[in-house]
Amino acid sequence: MLRHERTSGATLIGVSMGGMIAQRVAIQFPELAGALILCGTAGGFPDDVRPRILARGDMSRQGSMYEVIDDTIARWFTPNTPRPDLVEKCRARLAADDWYSWSANWQAISQLDNLGELPGVKAPALLVAGEADASIPPVVSQKIADALPDSRFVVVPGAAHFGAFDMRDVFATVFDDFLSNQAR
Repeated sequence: MLRHERTSGATLIGVSMGGMIAQRVAIQFPELAGALILCGTAGGFPDDVRPRILARGDMSRQGSMYEVIDDTIARWFTPNTPRPDLVEKCRARLAADDWYSWSANWQAISQLDNLGELPGVKAPALLVAGEADASIPPVVSQKIADALPDSRFVVVPGAAHFGAFDMRDVFATVFDDFLSNQAR
């Protein structure tokens, strides 16, 4: 889409898998990425963790999305989320998904390995981690910040995996601060 629109230097914002995709864009098409804002995301995983990731969407069987909804919601949100409406929307979205697509996502995530290529990314980056993120703990996002030559790392107290959505005012302030510094 960015190439089709002849856009270059865009600020790419990605949460979770979206952050993984934004990293790939910055690696493979550096002219498209003017800056990165990556939230609750990873750049890669140790080999011993990959089988556990793959198991979340076990493609060797035909599963039911209802089997994974409660665990997924528990990893994405804190019990006292300020946005219970968002939890219900996510619950409904997950129920509407099909097992094959869910499995294919986990297969792709289990193969993620961007960390070795990130030092070549020249775009400034903001890495935002939620202190209470049960899916991608802050230490995982910190590895991305450490690999990028021009990055800033922020941990948001009390934020879960989808903190950018359920604590959007807090995250917007962090984003605005980063973007205002890019405009200078």
